Amino acid sequence: MLVKICGFTREQDVELAIDAGADALGFVFDSGSRRLDVERGRQLVAAARARDPRVECIAVTGQLGPEQVASLRTLGFDGIQTGVCPWQPDLADDATYLLPAFFDSDDLVQRVAAHREAQRGTSWAPGSRSLRGLINIDSASGGGTGQRADWTRAADVCAAGPSMLAGGLTPDNVAEAIAATGAAGVDVCSGVELRPGIKDGDAVRAFVDAAHGR
Repeated sequence: MLVKICGFTREQDVELAIDAGADALGFVFDSGSRRLDVERGRQLVAAARARDPRVECIAVTGQLGPEQVASLRTLGFDGIQTGVCPWQPDLADDATYLLPAFFDSDDLVQRVAAHREAQRGTSWAPGSRSLRGLINIDSASGGGTGQRADWTRAADVCAAGPSMLAGGLTPDNVAEAIAATGAAGVDVCSGVELRPGIKDGDAVRAFVDAAHGR
């Protein structure tokens, strides 16, 4: 089970998440209170690399053009998580570097299926520590809002291919969410925070333990 924790703004929170056993960390370059500028992003990625170079660092943002992707690459990220809209299913040429995020809707299953067909499946394999090849499923309201995705639809997406579940997850419901959906990974932000951008160490550790069935 892969665990991604998102929305970091402080070095100490990066370190505690790594020490708790997170597989990947998300750094937000989209709008909102967790938004980082380029220099702050560089500093936080450096802190993560110093703590454990094996942990994946993911830039989280909205729709991106090739120039923006190239700019974020220079910060040393392992991947970029970017939203996929119904009218823009293609993630440009560098599909192996971009991690697609789909937001819950009535046609979620169909949109993900169309994307997977266009990308000729996924290279992710069970047991991998990398997020590469996973589809991220989030709530209709978007990341960091604490709103839940529809677990029934998410289960259909997960049954069709490896996927990561986000949206409204907490230490109290993550084990249930994994059992209900069959997700290969889970992604949390507000569910382990004291306030936006500030992590709760006890909640981070409890979330990772619950996701791993400990």
